[in-house]
Amino acid sequence: MNHSNITLIKVFIALMILIANVGFKVQVRANEASFSWPQHYQAAVSLSYDDGLMSQLNHAIPALDKHGFKASFFLTLSNPNIQVTLEQWRSIAANGHELGNHTLFHPCSKSIDGREWVESYHNMDSKTVAQMQQEVALASTFLQAIDR
Repeated sequence: MNHSNITLIKVFIALMILIANVGFKVQVRANEASFSWPQHYQAAVSLSYDDGLMSQLNHAIPALDKHGFKASFFLTLSNPNIQVTLEQWRSIAANGHELGNHTLFHPCSKSIDGREWVESYHNMDSKTVAQMQQEVALASTFLQAIDR
């Protein structure tokens, strides 16, 4: 992870700590007036990470855990790193982080400029809805096996 990414993570964590300690006012619309945040909190932040990268295991999760934050990690199940670190992901889920479905193969649109690297069998432009549904369903089954 490069220096600017580490700095960005530190700034973000500092901001979250500031928000947690100082708080801030949230404007509530009239139709939302009946909603109350748990434990009298005034807001929520959703943190999410894509692809299940090693940098998330090595840097993001330890930093989040150090400060008591939880996040959602959207795993691409065909990523070889997921297979090698399966027990770590299982432990991360047991520790309160959420594992999400980022499909089996992370298909991309080859028709976008600069996407010559997309293999034809991972080209979203040529996949059918049924193919995508099957991949997402199978990835969900794998995720349930990880997060037992």
